[in-house]
Amino acid sequence: MAHKEPDAPGVSGISSGSTVKLKDLAPAATNNVNTTFIVLDKAARAPPPPPHGRADAREETCLALVADETAAAHFLLWGAERDAFEPGDIVRLTGGIFSYHRSNSLVLRAGRRGRAEKVGEFTMLFVETPNMSEVKWVRDPGDPRRMVQEAVVSPHSQPDVPVVSGINSGSTVKLKDLAPAATNNVNTTFIVLDKAARAPPPPPHGRADAREETCLALVADETAAAHFLLWGAERDAFEPGDIVRLTGGIFSYHRSNSLVLRAGRRGRAEKVGEFTMLFVETPNMSEVKWVRDPGDPRRMVQEAVVSPHSQVFKPLQ
Repeated sequence: MAHKEPDAPGVSGISSGSTVKLKDLAPAATNNVNTTFIVLDKAARAPPPPPHGRADAREETCLALVADETAAAHFLLWGAERDAFEPGDIVRLTGGIFSYHRSNSLVLRAGRRGRAEKVGEFTMLFVETPNMSEVKWVRDPGDPRRMVQEAVVSPHSQPDVPVVSGINSGSTVKLKDLAPAATNNVNTTFIVLDKAARAPPPPPHGRADAREETCLALVADETAAAHFLLWGAERDAFEPGDIVRLTGGIFSYHRSNSLVLRAGRRGRAEKVGEFTMLFVETPNMSEVKWVRDPGDPRRMVQEAVVSPHSQVFKPLQ
C-alpha cells in the first residue's frame, strides 16, 4: 500500500502557497514552506535507518546547512537529493516541511510532497544566525495549533560538517589559491594597498548589523591580489600599508555579483604589521570568472580572467 500523508491543518502561521524567509519558519505537520536559500555546507551521509516497510525510507540521508538573508536552518537531503546540491547552490524549495525528524532533530526538508530545485549559484546574501533548527519550540498557550519559540539552544549550527571547497579548514593559503566557497575556511595574511569610498548600507531587512556601511579594499600578497570587504567597525580599523591576518574568512559573491574576500560573522581580521611585505597586483582573484569543476561539482575552477588588474582600483605600479 502506498504511503499517504494525512492532510493536516496548518499550525505554523505560514499560509500554504506563500513564500517565507527562514526566520519565519515554525514547526508544522504540513508541506507549506515555499522559500529560497543558499547551501552553505554539507555533512557526511547518514546511514539508512532499519527497514520498517517502506523502501524509500531506507535511503541514505545527508544534512546540509542552508541560509538566506534572515536566518539559517538544517536542510535534510534525502536519496538522490544528496548528490543534487552542493555548497554554493541556490535552491528553491516548494511545498517543503519544517518538522522534527529522527533523534528529535528539527529540519527543513522537501518530504514526499515537496520539491527542491537548483536556481542559481553563490550570488545570494546570507547570515548564519539565528539557526531556526537550534530553537526550542512549545505550543502557544493562547492557540494550541501554533508553535512559538521558547528558547534558543544555540545561535549557530551545532553539527560538525566538513569543508568541501578545496581549502582545508585551518590551513593557511596564499591569495592565488583562493576559490569561491560558501564556508568560512580562509586563513591568510595580506597587505592593504588601497581603500575605496564607503558604500551606503543596503535597505533594512530585520537585522541592525546588516545595515552597517561597508568599504571595499584592495589587498595583496606575493602571489595575487583580491578585493576585501570591510564591514562596520573594520572600515576604520585598517588603512593602506597595514598587514592583516585573516582567520576563518570567506571568499564568495556579495552584492551586485561581486566576488570578495571578507571576515564575515565567523571570521576575524587583525592587524599584525605595517608595510614590510612583498606583494603583486596581478592576478586579481576577484576579477576571475569561476565555474563548477566538471569532474567534481563541489569545487570551483577558473574559466576566464575578466581583468588582470582590479577594475575598482587604479594600479599602483
